[in-house]
Amino acid sequence: MHATDSPDTGSGRAPLWGSLVFGAVAALGSIPWTIATGPFFGRAWTLAGYCLAAVVLYVVAIAPSWSRGIAIGTFAALAGGAVAVLATWPAEAILGAALILSVARSGFLYRAAPVRALLLEAALTIGGLLFACALAGPTLLGSAFAVWAFFLVQSLFFLAGGVAERAPEEPAVDPFERARKQAVVLMEEL
Repeated sequence: MHATDSPDTGSGRAPLWGSLVFGAVAALGSIPWTIATGPFFGRAWTLAGYCLAAVVLYVVAIAPSWSRGIAIGTFAALAGGAVAVLATWPAEAILGAALILSVARSGFLYRAAPVRALLLEAALTIGGLLFACALAGPTLLGSAFAVWAFFLVQSLFFLAGGVAERAPEEPAVDPFERARKQAVVLMEEL
């Protein structure tokens, strides 16, 4: 599911298919989750918690590498925990989950021109939430369709041009240390 073979996600076949599969699995998983935990927390809060957890797993799943996915997934989990504690109603928690996804995806996992990334994330977040609302219904299947709809729209991220993996940041090396290492390499070649 990770896109380690392709550094440019503009063509995005591996992350696109992984995202589509994740959306289907997340939608199906929402049904037993709601059945098992709904009586304890209420259906709306159960789905909000599920959305927060699904976004964390989605961030890990779409990351270009496992190490990056775990690191950014940890950030998303901490942010999701804060949203879960601070949210006053379920819709607020779901909106928080969508915003966490946007920040993690375009802020830490992938890069694009800043204005382009902002517009793309705004369109995907608003479009995903509106499509989810349109398909949501009072039944478990309606909730599953809403989860699927949101992640279906999120999959469009990988079809957008001008998006590439964010290069892992290298630690800052002292220029004198770098010059010393280059000099040692040159001397060893002689």
